[in-house]
Amino acid sequence: MWQNSDEQPDVFLFLASHERLSPEEVVEICAIDQMNRWHSGREFPVERYFESLATVRLDKRLKLGLVQDEFQCQSERGLSPDVDSFVKRFPELAEILPALLPVGNLPTVERRQEAIRGEGHLVDGRSDIFSLGIVFYELLAGRRPFQQNRLEHTVATELPSLRQIDDSISRELERICFKALSYRVSDRYGAAAEMAADLRAFLQHGPVSAGRPHRASGLSDQQLSATTGPLTNEAGIQIVPKGLRSFGRDDAGFFLELLPGPRDREGIPESAQFWKNRIQAPESETFRVGVIYGPSGCGKSSFLKAGVIPLLSEDITPVYIESTPLETESRLLKALRKSCSELSPDLGLAESLTALRRHGAEKSGRRVLIVIDQFEQWLHSRSHEDSSELLRALRQCDGAHLQCIITVRDDFWMAVTHFMNELEVNLVPGNNLAAVDLFDLRHAKRVLTAIGRAYRILPINAQEIGKDHKAFVSKAIADLARNDRVVPVQLALFAEMIKD
Repeated sequence: MWQNSDEQPDVFLFLASHERLSPEEVVEICAIDQMNRWHSGREFPVERYFESLATVRLDKRLKLGLVQDEFQCQSERGLSPDVDSFVKRFPELAEILPALLPVGNLPTVERRQEAIRGEGHLVDGRSDIFSLGIVFYELLAGRRPFQQNRLEHTVATELPSLRQIDDSISRELERICFKALSYRVSDRYGAAAEMAADLRAFLQHGPVSAGRPHRASGLSDQQLSATTGPLTNEAGIQIVPKGLRSFGRDDAGFFLELLPGPRDREGIPESAQFWKNRIQAPESETFRVGVIYGPSGCGKSSFLKAGVIPLLSEDITPVYIESTPLETESRLLKALRKSCSELSPDLGLAESLTALRRHGAEKSGRRVLIVIDQFEQWLHSRSHEDSSELLRALRQCDGAHLQCIITVRDDFWMAVTHFMNELEVNLVPGNNLAAVDLFDLRHAKRVLTAIGRAYRILPINAQEIGKDHKAFVSKAIADLARNDRVVPVQLALFAEMIKD
């Protein structure tokens, strides 16, 4: 309409003769018209569109895009637009305009989903990263990632895999894009500099595979979630199901692929990377005692044994035990003596940890990490009076030479809180506290599909998995789910029951 025209066309006449256009298409046309008017020196207040176009006027989401465009046009003309004046012009948008108007030239309808959902108080720089992710997705795929009404949703939306659209797109670029597009704000990059660092590393070195366990096959080539991010597939490595047994160090080659959540550029889930970074942090930044909690059957033991511990550097000496009602202290002392040969056999538990803190670990330059799994077993059987031995021992943890992580069921939260108070250790999310949750439905389907392929119940080649296979998996997950969550151990038990 504007091409090869010296005069400004009548956009309203055009729209009147094209009544079948969608509201989103109407806004796109108005946005182009508005830009042309301002850039040609014909100031055109956005209210003129609203007066003539009831469809746009009555839709706050569409209206917001044109208001942002006028603000941007005024900025580009050097008019220094005032945010307060725009708020006065559009009082119905007053809650979200102050957070949105400074945004640059990003897609109008899809800007800052938190504000458009009425969550303007949650808007920060990570909202711009989401918008940048939209631009990046469109650059890679040649189309936008979401339908226009996506911002009205209050749950995560599944995105088509970029590699399904174009298999020449690097898995690393796909990961970066999906991390920026994570529905949960906390799952996105914390700052644009972090995203830039990943892109710069990709340009300089390409995808990274060194320093991380091999990936497993079976979890890719499906729809991807903007919350979870892509799970890639590299042929040659198969998942080895363990039934009801927990995974261990020998399973580290594929276990990380079973974990939900976003990945870093080495393919490590951020849930595991969090503990790796916190354990290996400098003395002034690390923790003394940490807690991993979650519901029964969520996989806390596997998460530590096959996920976190194999990632640790060689200067970390892990000492792992499973707690019992009566033998936790003796098991820990035995494990310490086995891993730290310099300990005198005449020392008790507290004295051994004191010796490690003062002399042993310091001389060797290592850090001893005590891992007490299933700590609810100990908490359930002990009263305050008879818990002094373990308390006295763990109070020796200083973070520099001695650390401890305990895992506990979430229904023992109050008991573990009292225990940590006795240790004089504050539980701080993001520092020494994190949860292991049950699987959501999407991830449960991926894991069950992977187990089915490992048992040869489903085709090894993902392209051969048909509608009947997918329908079976979906029905199984729906039957196993409670409140849209699936217990991982129940998933494993189901697979064991039907494998033959």
